[in-house]
Amino acid sequence: MDETVDQISDLPPSIIHHIMTYLSAKEVTRTSILSTSWNQFQNSFPILDFDLMNFIFSNLKVCMQKLRIYVCPLDVEGSSPLFDKWIELATENGLEVLDFMVIADENTYYALPQTIFSAKLLTSLKLVGCKLELPSFTCAHLKKLLLSEFPLNDRELHHLISKCPLLEDLSISHCHSLGRIMISSNKLEHLLISSCYGLNALDVDAPRLLSFIFDLNPIPIISTNALCPWNVTLDCDSNLDCDWFLSLKEFLGASSQIERLCIDFSSVEVYLNVLYD
Repeated sequence: MDETVDQISDLPPSIIHHIMTYLSAKEVTRTSILSTSWNQFQNSFPILDFDLMNFIFSNLKVCMQKLRIYVCPLDVEGSSPLFDKWIELATENGLEVLDFMVIADENTYYALPQTIFSAKLLTSLKLVGCKLELPSFTCAHLKKLLLSEFPLNDRELHHLISKCPLLEDLSISHCHSLGRIMISSNKLEHLLISSCYGLNALDVDAPRLLSFIFDLNPIPIISTNALCPWNVTLDCDSNLDCDWFLSLKEFLGASSQIERLCIDFSSVEVYLNVLYD
């Protein structure tokens, strides 16, 4: 009987790695037992994907282009050394993309080490439920930045953006400590600001902006230099008085770029006085 020919193992490593991107972290690990070749593929796989059930750490020396960590630890402080070790390993091995989501109690955040910005090839950074010591040096290659549930103030955000000269894609959501967002960039192409309920002023100077989504925020005082179409959803204040409508009028008059406008009245209680003859 002829032996079955393993044609998959003869594929180039780049194709094998592409196939492995469709597997879960556990499935990728299991491929190492198929053969010596597959063990090498698993060790050289450039994406690490950690979740709550995948807490095993190994001092591997591998190329690590992408690191995704989605965890919901009961003890953020106790887990911090483990998180720090993962990030240290990634930054030393060619990290390009970091997605770090920590779902914990309110006002409890993982303190991301500043060493993340020492990753010379880092181009994309997605941070949820973290806090960060702001970089004192330029993040030369960072092009995509997402901040959500992030406890930073106006000055800290402005400083962080100023250290990312090549930033093209910026998303800010559920950052309730922000009162005034100031963005000035000749590279920024995509901007999303969502559910920042403390926001009262917005200054955007981004002449190359291609898309701007302003979603479920209060009505701010705005000053903009952004010629792209705006997609706007306003969170309606529960107190619909004259000041609210005047603010809306000023907001709409500040830009002729609003392509789509939606006003969310879901939080407003409406009372109707019905007159009977």
